[in-house]
Amino acid sequence: EPIILPKENESIWFANNLVIKYSSDINFIKKRVVRAKILKNYVPKVIKFSKNIYIYKYVPGKILSKVLTLDKFKIFLNKLKKFWKINNKINKKKFQLNCLKFYKNKTIDRINLFNKKYNFKDEIHTINNSKIDKLKFLLKRINWKKISNGTSSRFHGDLHFENIIYSKKKFKFLDWRQDFENDLKNGDLYYDLAKLLHGLIVDHNQVNKNNFKINIKKKNIELTIKKTKNHKLCHAYFENWIVSNGFDLQKVRIITALIYLNISPLHHYPYSMFLYFLGKKMLSDELKKI
Repeated sequence: EPIILPKENESIWFANNLVIKYSSDINFIKKRVVRAKILKNYVPKVIKFSKNIYIYKYVPGKILSKVLTLDKFKIFLNKLKKFWKINNKINKKKFQLNCLKFYKNKTIDRINLFNKKYNFKDEIHTINNSKIDKLKFLLKRINWKKISNGTSSRFHGDLHFENIIYSKKKFKFLDWRQDFENDLKNGDLYYDLAKLLHGLIVDHNQVNKNNFKINIKKKNIELTIKKTKNHKLCHAYFENWIVSNGFDLQKVRIITALIYLNISPLHHYPYSMFLYFLGKKMLSDELKKI
């Protein structure tokens, strides 16, 4: 049973061994179909599409989040090393500008959307007993040049365990992102790393079961989410793996915090609030270390 957290302009149906994906955004569908060819062998083959819909054959297996173990996660990370084909032959300046737009501009747009949607005022909050500054000041303290100095590679773009089907030590990727700032081939490898980390910290299984809590008393916020033993093990292993493979863990964590802030206006209440305050707290925690 797939875990699908509702989004406002998308739908998915399962019928006659087919998966039918709908979006009100024509461009989204068009790009998804092109990207399916770019990511061939890793994602299901699109067998039919129209303006608002694409269709592929149902992929047998289990969602990785439901069968996650440290051993499977290690196999998965090895597969990802082959999947992330690094491309150094790109225009560095253009790619860095894409990253800046993707991380900074999109985050600011999404926070504005959140504030508008909930008539929300940016304030100093106490989150899980830590005093956290206004979000606008936290964003100003980010070293955007460093965040935008991405690693150009083949990318998935929404890499978390609900989008991975596991069967007999093999993996199939679902729900690939349609582009990275209009680039269909190259995205930032760091974004995929951060997406993986975001799913290890916030297990969508637990969200679906309402095993997260948010308690708002004026400016005092308390957040908790249940975490399985396997998620804890994989989380610890992954952070070590990031470092031992020469990636910047702090950068991954900052991007992960930005992901929570970005997706907060797209999800249902009170999960939207949970994501916003988690992102704010995580961002503050990382910036304190700099």
